[in-house]
Amino acid sequence: WEWYPENGGSGFPSFMIAEDGANVDYSDSIFHSYDGSNFLKMWGLYDGQENSENNVFQTYFINGNEDDVVEPGQKYKIESMILTHQDAWIGQNGGNNYVQLFAKYFTSDWGWLGGDFSEHFDNSFEWNVWHPMSVVSTVPENTEIVQFGVMLTQPSSDDHGNVCVDNLTAFLMEHIILNPSIEHTVHGDTALVEIQISGILPSLSSIDLSFSGFQDKLIFHDIVTDGYMFGNLGWFTQVNNTEELLITASAGANLITGNGVIFALELIVPDTLSTQFVPIVISDFLGNTDIIYGTFSNGGVEVVWEPTANFISDTTTGYLPLVISFTDTSEIGTYPINQWAWNFGDDSTANGADVQHTYTQEGQYTVTLTVTDEFGLSDTLAMVDYIDALHPIYPVAGFSASVTSGDYPLSVTFTDTSNMGTYEINNWWWDFGNDSTGSGSNVSMTYQRPGEFDVTLTITDEYGLSDTLITSSLIQVDTTFGDVDWNTAVQSFDASLILQDLVEIIELDSLQMLIGDVSGDSSLSTLDATLILQYVVGLIDALPYIPDNQYLATGDLTMSDQGADPDMQIEIPIHISNGTNIYGFTGTINYDHTILNYDTLLLSDYLEGYL
Repeated sequence: WEWYPENGGSGFPSFMIAEDGANVDYSDSIFHSYDGSNFLKMWGLYDGQENSENNVFQTYFINGNEDDVVEPGQKYKIESMILTHQDAWIGQNGGNNYVQLFAKYFTSDWGWLGGDFSEHFDNSFEWNVWHPMSVVSTVPENTEIVQFGVMLTQPSSDDHGNVCVDNLTAFLMEHIILNPSIEHTVHGDTALVEIQISGILPSLSSIDLSFSGFQDKLIFHDIVTDGYMFGNLGWFTQVNNTEELLITASAGANLITGNGVIFALELIVPDTLSTQFVPIVISDFLGNTDIIYGTFSNGGVEVVWEPTANFISDTTTGYLPLVISFTDTSEIGTYPINQWAWNFGDDSTANGADVQHTYTQEGQYTVTLTVTDEFGLSDTLAMVDYIDALHPIYPVAGFSASVTSGDYPLSVTFTDTSNMGTYEINNWWWDFGNDSTGSGSNVSMTYQRPGEFDVTLTITDEYGLSDTLITSSLIQVDTTFGDVDWNTAVQSFDASLILQDLVEIIELDSLQMLIGDVSGDSSLSTLDATLILQYVVGLIDALPYIPDNQYLATGDLTMSDQGADPDMQIEIPIHISNGTNIYGFTGTINYDHTILNYDTLLLSDYLEGYL
């Protein structure tokens, strides 16, 4: 609560909040409040002025926003209960004081716009009785400051008496609020702008409304009443759509008494209309035949455009694994894009404006991008068979050899001639067929023994794709019969090796046995050794040498008994007799090794020249 002026002539406010049962001035009598435990007690200012006013009130500021308590066009009733006591009567000593309830209206700089006042409560009213007082007032247009309150007027300082005020109340009587809705509509669609009525309504049997502000942007199509108050109450509506106004007149037998949507304006939004807000303004209102005031806010249509999905990629074709970067190039509509949903066509998805994806399976893939803006509008672009993921081409193995045949040792240089596929070859593995392997694009191998050798090359590329080339019997190393030790010359040592094998000192391998079989009888014997020795000394011209009967030998081998004491070394001669055509022989001497210990074999002059 506020009051004006701040103080009366006595230097303090000319009112007080009194408690129920308080004493009347200069009297043993008491006051009783009308309702509750307190009431307002007022008296004159006694400031020596004529017609001085003592005001107690509340102030409301109208700022034109939703927080405003009071609005222009609203109709209020200010009412109160007022009492004057006989011991402090407002008309004592012929006093002319009086009290009024008031509604005062000002501009923002306190310029006076007008006001409404109740009848005077004065000495003509019966004392000691609570009397109801009221005033009805409609807030004028352009009002920015409102005061509701009670005022005691003192014609002069000689007028005396006070009053009690209780239940001072201001309440809204009738006030119509009309507001079109605000609709967000995509260009090319139809907007339904609903007309809402609310407030403290009188009973309405007819409503005339005119709308403006949209005629040069939107196309009026119809008034929709089905499903709204007009349709539900059976009201009829006539419409006149002019270049500047949409004029409507509606009436019905059933009264409108409550809040709701009375009807909707069906408006076509042209497909080419750009993003903008098109206002719907209530230009004129008439309720029944006499109600013109109310609060009329503007609605309208927010024309929105959806985004347009688009994207690019750094490539569309390539070999597996195919890594592709996708970049969003979508155009925003009315609102910023805040969601990007990608589908890469291989059951993989992603979110975000710019993404990367790796294709691991061969095929053609449709890529889809759906963009959604902050308002929820979306657009989808599907690029059919946009990505062509190719399986990489295998490399093809190939190589050449510097020489493929010759005597051992045979040195061969192998050179890779493979054809790469999609990816670079980065690994070469060789198998030379002689239990030796190698790596690298160009390699060398020396074959130390005769034979035919398969050569294998396996190549592998950066992706792991490989190919193998096997060339059977590519390398052919010539055989020199009799060269059992593989030193490229036939020598008496080769014959000795055969003899060592026969007496099981060494064991020749199968190839050595084949090379040593110079007699061609598929076995290794002393005959092969003698033929090698004959070749060495020039008795025969070439090996192998297939003998006939000239190498049939005869003879007898005998041994005689010997007497001996323990630890005695003895020699046991082995005699050959009746020998004919003997070039070599093999024999086995058997003895009891638990009794005799073999020492050595002594050769007689008879075997001079033998191995």
